[in-house]
Amino acid sequence: SGSGKSTLAHALAPSIGQLQTGVVYVVAYLLAYVALIAPNFTGLGIVNRLAGDGSLFLATLLAVLAAGWLPRRAARPSDAALWVLYLAVYVPSMLAPPFVLGTGWALLPLWLTLAGSFALIVLLVRATAVTIPTIDLSVRAYGWLLVVMAVAGTAAILLIFGIPTGIPNPVEVTAARIDFRESLAGAGRFAGYAVWWTGAVVAPLLVAFGAWTRHGWVALAGFALLALIYASAAFRSMIFVALLVVVMLVLVARVRRDFGPAIGGLTTALIAACALVAAAGWSVPLSLLVRRLLVVPGQVLAYYYDAFSSGPVYGLSHSILGGIVPRPYPQSPAALIGERYFHDPAINANGN
Repeated sequence: SGSGKSTLAHALAPSIGQLQTGVVYVVAYLLAYVALIAPNFTGLGIVNRLAGDGSLFLATLLAVLAAGWLPRRAARPSDAALWVLYLAVYVPSMLAPPFVLGTGWALLPLWLTLAGSFALIVLLVRATAVTIPTIDLSVRAYGWLLVVMAVAGTAAILLIFGIPTGIPNPVEVTAARIDFRESLAGAGRFAGYAVWWTGAVVAPLLVAFGAWTRHGWVALAGFALLALIYASAAFRSMIFVALLVVVMLVLVARVRRDFGPAIGGLTTALIAACALVAAAGWSVPLSLLVRRLLVVPGQVLAYYYDAFSSGPVYGLSHSILGGIVPRPYPQSPAALIGERYFHDPAINANGN
């Protein structure tokens, strides 16, 4: 139909404004990586082994171009999700591996796969309208459903892991993380689901629902639940989730029509601010908010690509096809990467 062709043409037309946002973000990312992150975090595997063969130009070009097709306005949750995916996953996955591995054009299959996959996601989100059946649930009933799920998750966490005795240092969580994994190993798979679903789904929804309905106690309950999971499992991602939910709520409420440039500019400003503070002598914000949030996912992706582009692959033998597909390694993928590249079998290198 004519309307269908118009929608597709609109989805395929790049935006100069979004391209500019991508250029500024990518330049800030590269400058911070080369000038501050790689020199200060070499011991954590974040290095500058960039090959001088010009291959970084292609990775940079693909990283910037993807921004041109992202939506400017946050009309749907998926619009906001695309920007988060671009800023925190796609760009780090394109730009960190050439520095970490130093293999130059050997990364071409990775870059093309990432670029093609992201382009497909953007096209499907922007050019299609899928109607999903919904449950006729009132706002009040939905709120109580969240509360019941939160109470159940909290009860499960406290019964399995006990009451936390302290708050882990966000800079050094290794010891607390090891204690959590030991407790998790003896508790079974259900315990893991209780922690991850409560922290990644229920708690953020409580915060958002409380803000939307103006019930402050519900939002505070969500933050408290995130704090409980961080204290129990030392997942720094719980800190990032709390910050992300707040930032997203503010942006959608204040600048929904210019959401893309706003979140892109805010992330760029975050990199610049952390870089200035690090240059003045305090590197903690740079480590937590830039290295951990925007570099480590790309770093660990580089290790996964390096390990499995040439070596045996799991084929889900560590997961749902266990016992059916032969398992090439005794460890889980995250433990294998942690032992091989971080030289520490206690590191769970899942890279989010």
